[in-house]
Amino acid sequence: MTAVNDIVLIHLEDKPISFARVEAIFPDHKKDWFQIKLLMLQIPLQVVTWILKDEYINGTQFHMNGQRMRLEKIVCPETDISEMSPSPKNTKEKRLIPKNLRARLFLFRPFARKRNRIQPLNKKVSMKSHPPLVLSASRRTDIPGCYTSWFMDCIAQGSFQVRQPFTGKYRTIYVQPEHTHSIVFWSKNYGPFLAAKANTILTDKGFSLYFHFTINSENPLLEPNLPPLNRRLQQLETLVQAHGPDKIAWRFGPVCFYEDEQGHKGNNLDDFAAIARCAGRLGIHKCVVSFYDPYPKVKTRQNFLRSHSKKTVRMIVPDKTQKIRIIRKMAGHINPWKMTLALCSEKELFSALCPEQDLFSPPNTKPAPDNLVENACIDGRMLQKLYGGNPCLERDRGQRAASGCRCTQSVDIGSYNDHPCSHNCLFCYARTALDVKIQEHGARSIGTESNPDTTHLYKSIF
Repeated sequence: MTAVNDIVLIHLEDKPISFARVEAIFPDHKKDWFQIKLLMLQIPLQVVTWILKDEYINGTQFHMNGQRMRLEKIVCPETDISEMSPSPKNTKEKRLIPKNLRARLFLFRPFARKRNRIQPLNKKVSMKSHPPLVLSASRRTDIPGCYTSWFMDCIAQGSFQVRQPFTGKYRTIYVQPEHTHSIVFWSKNYGPFLAAKANTILTDKGFSLYFHFTINSENPLLEPNLPPLNRRLQQLETLVQAHGPDKIAWRFGPVCFYEDEQGHKGNNLDDFAAIARCAGRLGIHKCVVSFYDPYPKVKTRQNFLRSHSKKTVRMIVPDKTQKIRIIRKMAGHINPWKMTLALCSEKELFSALCPEQDLFSPPNTKPAPDNLVENACIDGRMLQKLYGGNPCLERDRGQRAASGCRCTQSVDIGSYNDHPCSHNCLFCYARTALDVKIQEHGARSIGTESNPDTTHLYKSIF
């Protein structure tokens, strides 16, 4: 794999034309493309920047200006001194050069014929400046809560190997502070992250940080593996003291309604007012809210738990009228703290509440009645306001734009397969440790009565 400081041989139309040293590799704003900065080892020295895919950087042929090109990584040849030719007295061509490199170096003699000189490489390459990277860590799992050590190791080595969720292929994400606008974290438990002082280490390295912190009501039926609510609120206070309230968004969601096996109905709104008071006193100015979406894997988890334990619930989806009433009550709780209620991917609900606004207006526009806005969880304009610079402001069409998502482009370095989340939230769209257990033990018993000999599985999972 080609990396910074490697020497590469540039081939044009299957002919070697120049050596170059790799000075830097960092992500381009286009997905799966990278900017590679090359120092052309010629006279005079010249620096060029090309935008290539990862496989092109690592040797796959590509086309530039209609011509075939290829980068070949040069490895120091393993030769004995006996294989080196002594310098004869009567010739200038042979020197202490390995025989297998003479043919290539011959092409670069100053007196080589003009047709061997490729003129485009001697011209200045004008490259359009591209926005720096916004890193998402991560929508796909809880990295601060479960994978802080992995994340910091990757930061130390300057790159992430990320598996694509649909293709399963890995791509390399290069991360350096000078080419990264900001890192946006998502978590329900920042305890391990703060214990490792990861936020301090990252800011000392020059990274700009933004935090999404999901703090819901304490409910072991829905979120069984989280710390107590008071401890999570202490984590929120620590983050505010270290980074300021404007760099933190409080998330409450999804809002869930359910019925247990005894027929008792409940929801996870019990502690909303108390959490709002705490966040408001700390100066948090935005609460991001969403409602439960019925994913097929949620039903699989419910059936599995039902076959091994009584502690499970049936999810209930409220109608639009009920959701509107809930949103207005939530807005009433946070209004005294001058907090905005931002709906995440709730286009239909927002249109019913605020019909005068539409999807194509900029995110975080002037709040409608009850301080309602449609949210951009990763908001290039907000990050630009916080940290300056020129992050990408284009909409991220890879997210749920049809549902009202207004996020701008970013690169997510989490993985559903490689990083299952240990929180085991019943309603979650991500891959949980419970899902891994279900897969390991098979789904044959799903939907059948529990075998008394297998009830230990439920305890082992949690």
